[in-house]
Amino acid sequence: MASVMKESGAWEDAEPGVRRRILQAQGGLMLMEVQFAAGAAGYLHNHVHEQISYCTAGRFEYSLDERVHVLAPG
Repeated sequence: MASVMKESGAWEDAEPGVRRRILQAQGGLMLMEVQFAAGAAGYLHNHVHEQISYCTAGRFEYSLDERVHVLAPG
């Protein structure tokens, strides 16, 4: 099965207070840049592909396997 690569896209609204753009999507890995307005939260969901998360400003909490994780810059 051939890999499909999507180049960096335009910003799009994902959910209230959340916007995103896909930087790279290839095979089973997707890299996106996501911005959350203060107090915004993403909906509970799961992915068929793997994702890598990092935080450049503020704090970001997410749940994985029923555990809450906190990301912060650095």
